[in-house]
Amino acid sequence: MTFNNRSNRTLINYPADIISNGYRFGGIIANLSQEGIGLYIINPSKENTEHCSPGRNINLEFQLPSGEQICIAGTIKWLRSNKTNNHTMNSIGITVSAPPLSYTRFLNSLNETLNFVWKETAMT
Repeated sequence: MTFNNRSNRTLINYPADIISNGYRFGGIIANLSQEGIGLYIINPSKENTEHCSPGRNINLEFQLPSGEQICIAGTIKWLRSNKTNNHTMNSIGITVSAPPLSYTRFLNSLNETLNFVWKETAMT
């Protein structure tokens, strides 16, 4: 599903690795676009949070459904920490520096598929 904001983000739920200064930790991609990616880190460690400060350059790695591994360079734009009784969750906004062609193709294909499904569902 795509929603309108400045970047026309596509909502997904996809595991990814965040690499910051050689430190690697896991997260979940919540939304993506050509310009940016939104991530969640559930129950982050203090070290994870320190490696996610705004302005920090990172790499984001994840595997496409085709099996191809993608690595995207970006800069952390913002970090928000949300706490509940049992969990802490960091939300991170990343500005994408130069998306590889395989990422652009994946995003275009995903949007075409989701738009087709949305139209088919709306017609029934």
